[in-house]
Amino acid sequence: MKIALVTTEYTTELKGAGGLANYLYRLALALKEMGHQPYVFTYSKTDGFVDHEGIPVYRMRVKNYLIELLDHLTLKRWSKSLHLIYPAWKMSKLLRRVGKTEHFDIIQYPQLGAIGLFLLKNIPTVIRISSHTALWKEHGGYAETWQQIRQQEALENKACRGADGVFGPSRAIAALFEKELGLKVQIIETPFFSHHLQLDSSVYEATLAGKQYWFFFGALSEHKGLKVIADGLHAFLEKYPDCYFAFAGKEIELAPGLKSMDYLKKQVGKAELLERVLYLGQVGHNQLFPIIQGAYAVTLPSLADNFPNACLEAMACGKIVIGTLGNGFDQLIDAGKNGYVVEAGNTPALFQAMDEAMALPAEVKQEWEVAAQKRIEQLHPAFKVKELLDYYTAIIAQHHH
Repeated sequence: MKIALVTTEYTTELKGAGGLANYLYRLALALKEMGHQPYVFTYSKTDGFVDHEGIPVYRMRVKNYLIELLDHLTLKRWSKSLHLIYPAWKMSKLLRRVGKTEHFDIIQYPQLGAIGLFLLKNIPTVIRISSHTALWKEHGGYAETWQQIRQQEALENKACRGADGVFGPSRAIAALFEKELGLKVQIIETPFFSHHLQLDSSVYEATLAGKQYWFFFGALSEHKGLKVIADGLHAFLEKYPDCYFAFAGKEIELAPGLKSMDYLKKQVGKAELLERVLYLGQVGHNQLFPIIQGAYAVTLPSLADNFPNACLEAMACGKIVIGTLGNGFDQLIDAGKNGYVVEAGNTPALFQAMDEAMALPAEVKQEWEVAAQKRIEQLHPAFKVKELLDYYTAIIAQHHH
């Protein structure tokens, strides 16, 4: 099967690429290993083509000076619409051009960014729900105004309604879209496997070796729960004087002139406590996995999430994760058996769960860690990519009927 995977981001384009980029990278590798031919089409800073580990990657430049001028002339009233519609239209032209020679069986788009707005009617298409735009805005995930967010949401929903099928990994997020779109959203959990990386333990050895530490990784943003951690970390470090807390990921400006780690340091306060708060910056997966493996446990208190890639990676490394209710974590974590789920935004609940994890007998903790790994084994491509391929086959048959 020839499958075009269209995306706003991919691992060839970004340092510290996000969940969507990593999901598609893993999916493309798995499809190739199973005898299919994936093609990646991604937004980029430049037009071009690259062969990435045997996967054709078509890059498409998004920036356009005429669009920038039009945005300025319309006083940025339609900024979001202009910056979504133009690249979606340009992407449809690229797909049509490449499709003439490659003859795709199906095209998969993300819902995020309305990239599937101009569908190719002669090729079956599916859209994967990546996140819920308004929910992310509500929890600090976007800096745009509500007017711009409504424009984005309207375009994303229009794209979904035009596709042959819509699917997503999270039952909670799917339920929101089913209500809004009036369409059935198929649940297909994200396939996961630990691809073969040349691990680099240099960051771990230099900063964390020999320490007992909790770990948070991902965007250091409000919607990922950074403020929830920051507001209770002082008391936690006071209570556990031998314990450290490490952070890795991109810093975000939480307010004008106030970056994530500045906010966190301000909340923690005391210099002697801050000595046990470690910021590692953005690290690649080859350096990230040794850090996860060395952690006591991982906390990911997202306010809004889908089927969190960070949770998959931590559990695959055999780590207890504290996640949040209604954000995909509760599909992965069996509370009290392989991790914890707490109410999103609830700082006392988060730190109570951390207290409970600190008190676990060693043998119980080990049992939970094994159970965490076993849950992720259920997402192996042999099961989940096969499920996706069966879905593709049904959509193709439906399209040609």
